[in-house]
Amino acid sequence: MDPQPSETKDQCHLLKIPPEVLLQISSYLPTSDYGRLRGVCRQIEKALFQAFAREFFTKRQFMLTEFSLQALVDISKSRFGSSLTYLIISLERPNTWTFLHHQGTNLGFRDLDEMLKYNRFYEECIGHQTLISSGHDVELLTEALRNLPKLQTISLRDFNSPGRYRDGDNNIWRTYGASTFSEVTNSHVEQPRFIRPPNAPQEFHSSYVSHTFLAMLRALGKAKEVHQAPELQVILRSCYLPPLAFNIPHYLVPTISPVLKDLKVLFLDLGPISFSRLTINNGGRYEGFTYAGYLLAKFLSMTPSLEHLRLNFRNCSVTEAKGILQWLAHVPISPEIPRTLALPADEIFEMDDVQDLGNIQERFPKLEIPTLPRLEKLDIGWVTVGLPLLLSIFKRYRSSLRSISLHRVTLDSLPPHQTSGKVNLWSKLFSQITKLGLKLDAIHISHVRQKYNSSPYSVEFKSTNQGRVENSPCKGWSGFDLERASQEFVESMIINWPDDEEMEDDDMSSESDGNSGWEDDMDDEDDVIN
Repeated sequence: MDPQPSETKDQCHLLKIPPEVLLQISSYLPTSDYGRLRGVCRQIEKALFQAFAREFFTKRQFMLTEFSLQALVDISKSRFGSSLTYLIISLERPNTWTFLHHQGTNLGFRDLDEMLKYNRFYEECIGHQTLISSGHDVELLTEALRNLPKLQTISLRDFNSPGRYRDGDNNIWRTYGASTFSEVTNSHVEQPRFIRPPNAPQEFHSSYVSHTFLAMLRALGKAKEVHQAPELQVILRSCYLPPLAFNIPHYLVPTISPVLKDLKVLFLDLGPISFSRLTINNGGRYEGFTYAGYLLAKFLSMTPSLEHLRLNFRNCSVTEAKGILQWLAHVPISPEIPRTLALPADEIFEMDDVQDLGNIQERFPKLEIPTLPRLEKLDIGWVTVGLPLLLSIFKRYRSSLRSISLHRVTLDSLPPHQTSGKVNLWSKLFSQITKLGLKLDAIHISHVRQKYNSSPYSVEFKSTNQGRVENSPCKGWSGFDLERASQEFVESMIINWPDDEEMEDDDMSSESDGNSGWEDDMDDEDDVIN
């Protein structure tokens, strides 16, 4: 005989617990036990649903494999779809490089289980290659985006985030399907990692990074009727965007251009291979300038609505990053070509043997003046830059600029004829900021340095904490009195100059490659501007 409803309710003491107390209790449970609690009955599941959806479905990470993307589609169509506001696309994928180099070799399986797992690994690798070559990855991602009306941010990453507190301090949020893939294939998903100088696997990974970035843009374009362009964040630690990622061919312009046109927030992690070289027009003269940032500059010129731009130059030398920064500041070398970017020539091409010159100068690509009339926040990180160029960028956007962040920025040495002895370039930066008439209401400086005799020296800021004076590599400000804030930055600033004897040794031995000390920072955790 079935129990009466009153008897069932009496037997379930959990139902007598107030919802707020139940939520507090459930916050201490591991994920597996939390799931079992939700499965006790519908009433408990209903009481925990909002908290569960907020914790596990507000921000999710997927990769470009069929099982992972299909899970994203299924989630988007479920009642959790309206909770997803932050979508991460991971660069993880089956270890295809290992698979390709195992072809034709005697693998020597130890038992049947190992052979079956390899067969599954083989199927996943083949399936992944077919997925991206056929364009079905874009179709699945588009289908999911069309069912995510509350999406605010889409991010490209090559790492997993910590913070899965339920399962211990060392647990991380894995990409959906990564753990299952390891169990059923006895293999693992790989993350691309770029090194200098480039090697064969890096070229293999580079094309995949470009494909994934463009796949995200294509899917956003196809699903644009559902929502406005979300924030586009590229946050990478072991690789960066190659130049092909910024190449928008004419047949993709109708799809991608509307997304870029409406984009308000853009984060880009760049590196040495982000800048491919080509020759640009020099105002009709029969010579060219070798310019390294054309594709990136052309890409940025398609984002006129940007309000927040972040550029991280991971492991770049001075010359590699200088071109795009000059374009951003619009610092032409000649007044004869105000609408064409020209940089100091690396090579001059003689064309005396050309019979029919005609309009040959028109064959060189041109770049329009950068127009970012709504740019309010500018973040620059991981770069060595000259003080005049950095000030030129701020001056270029002073009518709209309200916030600047500089993270792991090194100010390059001034020319010898402009300085003598130890000069605090950061102090000069803040004094010039007030003279430029900027209307800033926020500044954030973290882990910055300046060069002297080709060697970088760290900058710290004095602060008072509970009556004690401490030094910190970070300092932030928000408010309305920029002049007073600039003065406080200068007064609290400390440069860790070496002893005079050490500086004499630097004079004798230091050689500048434009990238001194940057490799030591590459393994740090705080590798993006916060």
